[in-house]
Amino acid sequence: MSTQWQAALEGFMMDNDMATLQCLVLAQIHCLLKADYSKLLKYKGLAIGLSQRLGLHQSQKRFALGALTSETRKKVFWSLYTVDW
Repeated sequence: MSTQWQAALEGFMMDNDMATLQCLVLAQIHCLLKADYSKLLKYKGLAIGLSQRLGLHQSQKRFALGALTSETRKKVFWSLYTVDW
């Protein structure tokens, strides 16, 4: 992973929002492609913890969200699941 990209990711990695989770999923895909398994495990742990804090593992019906937000949350959850599998 390039140093510049990694520094940018480190800069907002502790934010608890969907954009951070999406970046962590992308970082995992990048690490898979580059066979960088130590960073893959780091990003995987952060992403799974963040997805739980955001409630992505729960039914989206319990949240008062718009259709686009709800669909985005589902897609990010299943993307994370697929990368983790």
